[in-house]
Amino acid sequence: MSRPDESITYLKDRGYCVLRMPRSDARPLQTLRKAGRKDLTRLGELATITTGGANSLPRLSLDNVAPIGISGKESSTTKVEVGVNILGNLIQALGGKTLGVSLGFSSAKTMTFTFEDVLEDHIAVDELDQYLTACSFRPDMISVTNALIDDEVYVITSTLKTTKFKINAKGEGGVKVGLDVPVVSGVASGTLSVDTARATEGTVTYEGTTPVVFGFQAVRLFADEMNGSPVYVAMDPLKAGAAAARSAGHVEPTLLTLEEGAFFRLQVEEE
Repeated sequence: MSRPDESITYLKDRGYCVLRMPRSDARPLQTLRKAGRKDLTRLGELATITTGGANSLPRLSLDNVAPIGISGKESSTTKVEVGVNILGNLIQALGGKTLGVSLGFSSAKTMTFTFEDVLEDHIAVDELDQYLTACSFRPDMISVTNALIDDEVYVITSTLKTTKFKINAKGEGGVKVGLDVPVVSGVASGTLSVDTARATEGTVTYEGTTPVVFGFQAVRLFADEMNGSPVYVAMDPLKAGAAAARSAGHVEPTLLTLEEGAFFRLQVEEE
C-alpha cells in the first residue's frame, strides 16, 4: 500500500482538500475536472456549462466564520521537504518572494501549518441538487460533455480562505529548532509581512493583505448519456484529502476505485 501524499492530505483531518496553488479567485460553484488519480484542474463556472431550468443556481454564502476545528488549529505534520513546497505556494499566493525559501528551514525535519482568522464561503448542497436536476448541460462544449459523461466533473461547494498563517518547524524527534531569520525574513514584500519573533522556537507567522483560498470541498457529478448528451443523475462528496486542485495541466485517463466515493460505476471492457 502506497503512503498518503502529505502535500494533499494535511487538511484531511479538517474535512477539506487542498489547492496546490492557493489563489484568491477560487469559490463555490466553480467546476473542476479530474486530471490524474489525485489531481483536479480548473474547468470554469457551473453557470457557463449549464442552461438553467426551473430552479435557480444555489445562493453563495460568503465570509462566514470557519467551522470549529479550522481556524487556529494545527494541520497534520508533513515532512519538511513537502512543507516547504506548500509554504512556497502560500507565500507566492500572498505576494511574497519564494527564492531560497527552503534554506531558512535547513535544520528542520517536519512542519505544521496553522491558518488564522479563516473565513469560509459555501453553497447549500441541496440547492445544488435541485438546480442540477432541472438544468441541462450545454451541447456546444465537446470536451466538457465528454468529461460529464465520464463522471470526471466536480463542483466546489465550500472554500476556506485567509490572509494569515503560521508554520511550526521541528527537528529530529520533534525537538525545537532555530530558523535562519535573515533567510526566512527575505520572503517579505509590500503585500506580505513576516513575524520572526519566535523563530528561535521554529515558529514563523506570515500575513498578507488579500485573502487566498487554500482548502475546498466539492461533489462529483454523475451523469447518464442520453442521445449523446449528459443528464445529471447523482452527486457524491469528494473525500477530504482524496485529491488536490491545481490551475491547469494535461488531463490523463484514470481508473475509479471504490475508495473514492459511495457512488461509482462499474466499467466493463468489451472483447
